[in-house]
Order: sequence, then C-alpha cells, then structure tokens
Amino acid sequence: MSATARAYQAVRGLILDGTLPPGSRLKEEELAERIGVSRTPIREALRRLVAEGLAAKPDSGAGVLVPDWSYRELEEQFRLRGLMEAHAVTLAASRISDEEIERLQALADAMETCVAHKGDDYLTLNGEFHHTILSAAGSRLLAALMPHLVEAPVINRTFHAYDQAALERSNRHHRELVAALRLRDADWAASVMRSHIANAWHSWSSGMAAP
Repeated sequence: MSATARAYQAVRGLILDGTLPPGSRLKEEELAERIGVSRTPIREALRRLVAEGLAAKPDSGAGVLVPDWSYRELEEQFRLRGLMEAHAVTLAASRISDEEIERLQALADAMETCVAHKGDDYLTLNGEFHHTILSAAGSRLLAALMPHLVEAPVINRTFHAYDQAALERSNRHHRELVAALRLRDADWAASVMRSHIANAWHSWSSGMAAP
C-alpha cells in the first residue's frame, strides 16, 4: 500500500470512528506524525476526503476540518439518502440474484443476534446489508454517489443513538426488505426502505433541537 493510500485509510478511519469528532481541525503535521508518513501523503489524503465530504474547507480559510453538520444539513442528508436508497432497492428488485438474497437474509439474522446480545458488529453488518442492495442495483452512478451520504461520520454513528426499540424496528425493516426482494416487488421494497431511513433519522435527531 502506498503512503498516500495508507494516510487516506488512517485519517478516514479516525474520522469515521469518532476519534476526530466534528469540528476537529485536521493538521497535516500532527496527522503525519501520528500515522508515520510525510506531510505530502497527508495533504493528498485530505484533498480526497474533502472531495468525498468527510472533511471540509471552511469559508474562513482555517485549514481542513471534520464537518460539523447543522440540523438542517443532517436532515437533508437523511432525506437524500432515503430517496437514493429507495431508488437503489427499486432497481435491485428486478436484478438481484438468489445468492444475494440469501446473503441479505444471513445478514439480517446476524444483526438480530447483535441486537439481542448487544454485539459490536451491528454497524459492519448493516453496512454490508446496504452495500449488497446497492451492488445488486447495478448502477455505477448510485455507487459513486451513495458513499458521500452513507459513509458520512454522522451516519456511521447513528447506531449509538438508537434505543432498543428503534434497533428492533430497524431490523424488522431489514427482514421486510428481504421478503420484498424475494418477491421482486419494487414498490414494496422502496416503501420499506423509505421507512427504514426515516427511522434512522428520527433516532438520530431525537436528542437534537430543531431550528
């Protein structure tokens, strides 16, 4: 792995796992020392992260920061994600293979076990579930656009904002999505996906003050 790729993966990981929280300044020198590379790979990594929306350059010119999204921006992210994932599952309904459906079923089972036993793998399993649907959709455009929303730090930490009832509701959605895809019912699948993302938004925003 090149130094630039290593720097990108390392900084991205620090943002996604919350080590570098929203509002943190991403200083080249400090990151280079922390990761064990020169500043040039860090600079290239930050350019890529800015392009992906995982870092931002404020109008004030104060370097590069981890985005600190406003309530309205977060709401818009979830709304856009709901529209795009509903479109993805609509496409997937006519294209998904039997093997992919069985993989979704296995992931839903594993997530249910995670919820019941408060396991730590829920985020990874959930990400794979949604990625499987996106892959089945077969759209290069969606594949390019979705990471900007799904992999944003706030989305990745949604799990920690869920209470038990919301988690159980979320996994019921997963199971219903599998059922709809087995029947190749695009309308049913899209309706469930919209409800699924709405559930994620309301769980996330429950502790936030609306403007």
